[in-house]
Amino acid sequence: AFGLTSNDDGYLGLGWSGDGKMVGSHAVIGTTNKDDSGPSVESYLMNSKAYSSFTSSSVVIKDVSIEVDNGIQTVRFFRDFTPDWDGKGVQSLIYAIGSAPKLSVHQRSGVIKLDLAAGTAEATATESKETVYTVHGTLMTVAWGGLIPFGILAARYMDRGAGPLWIKIHKASQVSGLLIALGAWIIAIVDFDTAAGEAHGIIGLIVMVLGLLQPMNAFVRPHPGYEHKWRKEWEMLHKFSGRGAVVLALVNCFLGLDRFFALLPTIGGIGSQAYYILLGVWIIVMGCVAAFLEVKKFQAKATKEGEKAKKNIELQADMQA
Repeated sequence: AFGLTSNDDGYLGLGWSGDGKMVGSHAVIGTTNKDDSGPSVESYLMNSKAYSSFTSSSVVIKDVSIEVDNGIQTVRFFRDFTPDWDGKGVQSLIYAIGSAPKLSVHQRSGVIKLDLAAGTAEATATESKETVYTVHGTLMTVAWGGLIPFGILAARYMDRGAGPLWIKIHKASQVSGLLIALGAWIIAIVDFDTAAGEAHGIIGLIVMVLGLLQPMNAFVRPHPGYEHKWRKEWEMLHKFSGRGAVVLALVNCFLGLDRFFALLPTIGGIGSQAYYILLGVWIIVMGCVAAFLEVKKFQAKATKEGEKAKKNIELQADMQA
């Protein structure tokens, strides 16, 4: 007989795992399911970390019940011993607790080492998902909201007459930004339990592919000068794919915040709006800086062309004289 108790009005899960990991384990999950058909307790085979891939398990459970009393949720059930779980020796159980009434990313989880013969159990909590999400979001924001846009601004607006400084800053910003973003992307692939089909995941994939292609197409760039075949086309591809990746990444930052507070509703609320405001203000500041520099660049170009035209007029006048 098993019983699970939590003060979260969401779902509770207990699984049997040979290696203490989620994938490939059989689990019993009880959920209040308030938005649909009501409370339920079901047995699942967890084929992957994406809950949408769960299928019915061969593990038979009976005498199941789920109840919520004074904010305390309790799930009870029985299961028989089977060849893959005979109750002998130290057995690995995994548990997960979620705040949402339906299956979603869990807020708490861990492993229980159970020894029925000795009558002992040792529980170890896994890393908080809030920490993983926070690290991922922070790294992506630093990369796509700071370093990479700074490198783009350096390439477009720094004075070429100052020598190779602009390209050094551009390369350093882009490479460091992409490495940080790559680290954040690996965290998402390894640690996130969400399905890849969600908008945030799809846009993130597109952004990272565009970003990682940038140093590759920079490596095979034609020699400077529009007289070279494909140089103009290469510049258009390099510039606009990079800028497009930044725009998509900034949009995805907002989608990421939506996902963060949806998966961790206990930390949402009015205070969460501050994150949206700060991100919006930062984007506006970057936009204003870019607009200011664009105006200055246009003015400098107009002044230079005006001076050149004036010299040509003076030269023609001297020749006619």
